[in-house]
Amino acid sequence: MNINNVKKSVENESMELVRKAKNLYYACSDTAGALDCINKSIKIFPDNAVAYLHKANFLRSEAKYDESLKSIDKALELQTQFPEAYYMKSRILLALKDVEAAHKYFKLGEQMPHDSAESYYAKGNALSNLGNKEEAIKCYDISIKMAPDDAGAYLNKGNALAAMGKYDEAFKHFDIAIKMSPNDAAALKYKARVLSEVEKYEDSLIFYRKALELRPKDYQILSSIGDILFLLGRKDESQKILTQAKEIKQNASSLY
Repeated sequence: MNINNVKKSVENESMELVRKAKNLYYACSDTAGALDCINKSIKIFPDNAVAYLHKANFLRSEAKYDESLKSIDKALELQTQFPEAYYMKSRILLALKDVEAAHKYFKLGEQMPHDSAESYYAKGNALSNLGNKEEAIKCYDISIKMAPDDAGAYLNKGNALAAMGKYDEAFKHFDIAIKMSPNDAAALKYKARVLSEVEKYEDSLIFYRKALELRPKDYQILSSIGDILFLLGRKDESQKILTQAKEIKQNASSLY
């Protein structure tokens, strides 16, 4: 086997680990497993910009913004013409309250060619974070047209619709996402949140509990369950759950 074939084999193995990491994160709600898998991908092929992109997203979802920023900067160092990475950096900077820089990196991404569903999905996410829900929905629609089996675009379109008060449409998109990826805790959590917003508390509780089965140490889910129990007048249960959520949050904070 010549050098080029060896390199291609290594790249393919690295990308297969990226696909596995994405499945662990999105379909199985296993962020720790996803990070472990993505680190293996990078170890095998350190020049894999796509691996650094997804690592940045996994870290961002855990609110590890400084680490996330380092990862996305590495992705951009390896691949300068990478709109998805610019959009991800915009989202990370926005989480760090650097609004001006977030807009700057969004515009840099927008100037680049968009030739994949991933590009439009990433642009939609950045637009949604920046508050432009209508334009975000247009991007999700393009992404869905290009990749109709991607649950993420349906899920995030549902979030954007809910933010605009279009709840019936939002629930339709949440249900499509959940049907595609039934073990995605985020999809269950988002539907639960919107059910709570429209005061369907019992239904909301059902979906939060399903999400909790997948992420038993997620203090945000636990807090939401505690808040709903309080609204339902189940104050003793609420206090117990909220105390548990507080303890998990404190323990998580002590690790970093």
